[in-house]
Amino acid sequence: MLEASGRQFLFNLNRDTGCAVVLVGNPEILDKIRRNDQHFSRVGVKGEPALTDKELPEVSLKVASQFSTPEFAEQISDLVAFIASRPGRLRSVRKAVILAYELAQKNGTEPRKALREAHRNLVRDYALPSD
Repeated sequence: MLEASGRQFLFNLNRDTGCAVVLVGNPEILDKIRRNDQHFSRVGVKGEPALTDKELPEVSLKVASQFSTPEFAEQISDLVAFIASRPGRLRSVRKAVILAYELAQKNGTEPRKALREAHRNLVRDYALPSD
């Protein structure tokens, strides 16, 4: 977590140099920045780009293909679309596919089983749909 002294440093750097500062992730830091009107007045908040439910399967398949092979990604396309619809979105897809592909390569496991194993190892608070 970025403590008060670190936040102060970043806002001073921005003020003194005009250099843009981008903070990615950890949305709870915004609550701490809101407590200081001088800091909060200089913040522009951008959220994750919103994908429609219709777009998620195609985009998650593209992400899965980037971190495995097109064939591997195709076999798990429904599961990665489900993961993309949950908290963590495409970042979770990336993590799950990277680990699943490594497990499949190492153990000779078929893609769906490897993804389920990766999902368990990444300790998600939701289960994947059954086959």
